Amino acid sequence: MTIRNISLFVVSICIAFLLAEAGVRVSDYVKGVSARPVVEKARLNRDFYIYDSELGWKKKPNTEGTLTTREYSVHESINSQGLRGPEYDFLKPRDEYRILVLGDSYVEGYSVEFENTFTEVLKKYLNASGKRAFEVINAGTAGYSTDQEQLYYRGEGRRYGPDLTILAFFDNDVWYNVQPRNARGDKPYYTLEGGELALRNVPVETLEEYPKGWEHPGRPLPSGSALAGLKRFLFRESRLYRRVEAGVKNVNILYRLAIASGLAETPDSSLLPNEFGVWRKNPDVDFKLAWEVTEKLILKIREEAASAGSDFLVLYIPPSPAVYPRVWSATKLKYGLSDREFSAGQPASELEAICRRNGIRLVDPTEAFRLRARELKKEGKTLYFSRDPHFNEEGHRLIGEILAENIKVGDSR
Repeated sequence: MTIRNISLFVVSICIAFLLAEAGVRVSDYVKGVSARPVVEKARLNRDFYIYDSELGWKKKPNTEGTLTTREYSVHESINSQGLRGPEYDFLKPRDEYRILVLGDSYVEGYSVEFENTFTEVLKKYLNASGKRAFEVINAGTAGYSTDQEQLYYRGEGRRYGPDLTILAFFDNDVWYNVQPRNARGDKPYYTLEGGELALRNVPVETLEEYPKGWEHPGRPLPSGSALAGLKRFLFRESRLYRRVEAGVKNVNILYRLAIASGLAETPDSSLLPNEFGVWRKNPDVDFKLAWEVTEKLILKIREEAASAGSDFLVLYIPPSPAVYPRVWSATKLKYGLSDREFSAGQPASELEAICRRNGIRLVDPTEAFRLRARELKKEGKTLYFSRDPHFNEEGHRLIGEILAENIKVGDSR
């Protein structure tokens, strides 16, 4: 092949890429999809949080703004008490049945408008009965784990006088319940002394963002090769590249080809984020301790709820790998995990065992999510965003419906 032919071939490829890129951008414009994302910053969204000496951080009171990523643009409004939503009086109206929901970003729901969060969906369904007035207070804060939720409930949550306290539980709570920091910064955590919970790292010294990858001591830094640099540039600047990358990762055979050709990272279970160790069927010593601390934290919140005259319920938040087989397959491929050692359903099983032996009511919507996911697939819809791991409006709607079915009006006092 002559230099001229090679040049024509390269030019043709470049023109084809630019035309395809233009097509994707025009399509996104017609659909109203936002331009370049603020990916990491959007997830941490510092403008809505402030330092707190006991909790590490909390939502900033009287704050309003818009959170924009390439998948959504959402208005967020924080009231004077640091909660997403309207103002709530600590003094509960006499005829009101009040529910307080503790949790992390899945509860806060910053990826959807407030009226579409599952707490508001639950409120709408309960009030549709017309038998009495229901209020649902969303106390979710992005990045919180069970330890911070317990401290928030002890300090302020119970002041709202909830008739029912719901603890929303997500897989990564287990690991971070025993860690002094996460991606948002320093935080409180618990250890065990003589079998009892002992609070550590309070007062929290600072709220400092930690670099991505800090949780992997000794983890190799991203390659500085020309190919790695090109990939980073394309991911940042090209919508077509991001679209193709997401598609490849969702098709195992394509992902395997990308790995074989060096275009994707070789699977390496040693690079599995620490928090994902919760998927191990046989937990190591660190996770055994983390689960023990987690169980005691759940019991502590139940005890504090009971002392405040509140019923207690645990809600499991199913992650997408536990709902979509293709996502779990892609995750296993990415990190080189085997079904013999890992299961996406392991955290739910451990949580169910904790609730069963302690007589705690648990709502696990995983099976309902799997069923709805199959139904929505026919309509080209999903329950989660494609890149952001959180629920979209469909996911929030389903959680709200399931909770409403499990909170019978006749159960309320």
